[in-house]
Amino acid sequence: PHCGFAAAALYNNVALRCGVIYGGSDACDRREMFALAHAAALDHAGVALNYAYFLEQRDEVAEAAQVLEASRRAVLRTSSSSEDAAAIVDSMRLKVAAAALCAPHAASADELWPRYAGLLGRLDALLGEEAPLRRGDAASFLAALPIAWPYLGYPVEPLLTRLGRLFVRATEPYQRRLEVPQESATKMPVRVAVVAELGQNTSPGLLFEQVFVGLCANRDELDVVFVAPDALDTAFARAARAHAHSVVDLPVSGGAHMARDAIFDIRADVVLYLALGLSTLTYATALARLAPTQLVFGHGHPITSGVPDTIDYFASSVDFETDFTPRGWVVRDTTGDEEDHRGDGAQRYAEQLALFDSRTIGVARAPAPPRLRRSDLLQEIDVDPGEKGGPLFTCLQHSKKLHPDFDAALREIVRRVPSATILLLEGAKRAHLERFTATLGADVVARNLRFLERTSRERILAIQAVADAAIDAYPWGGGLTVLETLAVCTPVVVLPAKTTVLQLALGHLRAAGLDEDLVARSVEDVGRIAHRLATDPVFRVAVRERACAAAADPRAELFDAAPAVDEWTAFLRRAASLARRASPS
Repeated sequence: PHCGFAAAALYNNVALRCGVIYGGSDACDRREMFALAHAAALDHAGVALNYAYFLEQRDEVAEAAQVLEASRRAVLRTSSSSEDAAAIVDSMRLKVAAAALCAPHAASADELWPRYAGLLGRLDALLGEEAPLRRGDAASFLAALPIAWPYLGYPVEPLLTRLGRLFVRATEPYQRRLEVPQESATKMPVRVAVVAELGQNTSPGLLFEQVFVGLCANRDELDVVFVAPDALDTAFARAARAHAHSVVDLPVSGGAHMARDAIFDIRADVVLYLALGLSTLTYATALARLAPTQLVFGHGHPITSGVPDTIDYFASSVDFETDFTPRGWVVRDTTGDEEDHRGDGAQRYAEQLALFDSRTIGVARAPAPPRLRRSDLLQEIDVDPGEKGGPLFTCLQHSKKLHPDFDAALREIVRRVPSATILLLEGAKRAHLERFTATLGADVVARNLRFLERTSRERILAIQAVADAAIDAYPWGGGLTVLETLAVCTPVVVLPAKTTVLQLALGHLRAAGLDEDLVARSVEDVGRIAHRLATDPVFRVAVRERACAAAADPRAELFDAAPAVDEWTAFLRRAASLARRASPS
């Protein structure tokens, strides 16, 4: 058994270093290494979880389920007794992972409601079982959290609240109890622990960076503590360490208990999570009450935590939580059945929604991108010389965001502007070429679609700068990408009515004063706006100039964090005051 576990660990570690697409080497095959690791020790739950996650991301959900079930049976078969606590926990981990499986891509929108309903059914079935022994560690329950759920285009809150209930029931409860001091409600400074995002998605930190810097400048009112693993080296983490009043290293190898202790010992008035749902470790800490007030920022990964007993607020902006109509702004109706709300802009939260008047974010302006000649780009992406006078539209989002419903927008653009070139990322070709061929036609794919290989953020901005317009994907729209595209003076066409998460792109256009020109009311309207940008040079130049002006104008708030800093400061003080008043004497 020991040899089997050692071999499994070896193959598993090799697998994590295989494949250029994953940042590793093509000298080895990731799938083969995971298969060898799994075969070496079927009852090694951690290896099974990693292998299943790899298969799930390749849309091989049935194979992933088989891997998890084989390991669950092996765990129970090799356990010392039916009361073996470790085996019970591992079996539950594998069952939860199997229930949460969800392919990130779809060949047709018709697949998605059954997929969503299946998730609800499997999670409900698990919740209906007898509660498992409370000996698990939430930080190791899944190899990765189910990041594909929001891309289905259906409300994610019902799924995440069910997952949260499973985690709470199946993990060791936190034993330390808060003692909320009874100081005056005007106590200053308020201690705020900001917990960094730990996943590969760095958007939450980038969207919050200048707010964080501004909060740190308010030393008389706030004591800001930055919480992150010492090894975390993102742009936001570097800026946060430089400005925070103190820094706490979040241990990553000791499981959820040590991470919770590290945050608890800060004795913060408020714990602010930049994102929940990207890291099992931060999700595990969020299941415990570590401060009187706890909230999630959520922008960049804009979904509810699903754990309302320990996360009190979801902080957002009126600009991001409203639907656009010609008559103005209307607060979104989030009631009704899940099936009725796919793609209608609905967003629900398990927490209390804290709506700011400001846009809640503060983004450091990216350096000017390297200069790129449009003709060089068109030659690189192999646009036919006879078509080089046509418009260039971009949608540089990863493949999970290219929902089958979005194909209708691409089709409408090509119908209205047959000479258009639409530039997508290479991942879209790998994941969706067959679907695009079916929904758009092989001739459109060959003539109008081009695919860009993996590249740097700086080069992405250089490409956006020479495009005629960017098209925002739906139902999961862009946030940081849209803001940075506007910053290089390129217009972005947005369809809020099809967006199922908070409306970051709409908020950016509203702040720039471009919503009346670039916000579409329907799929047909997307084509109409694209056609106007392609054929009306006066309109196109005017929109670009206004985008440039808005990016440079602090009153537009696109890159001025001051209003958000002021409102965050007031909110954090008020939340801490309310928690003190509510605590028992």
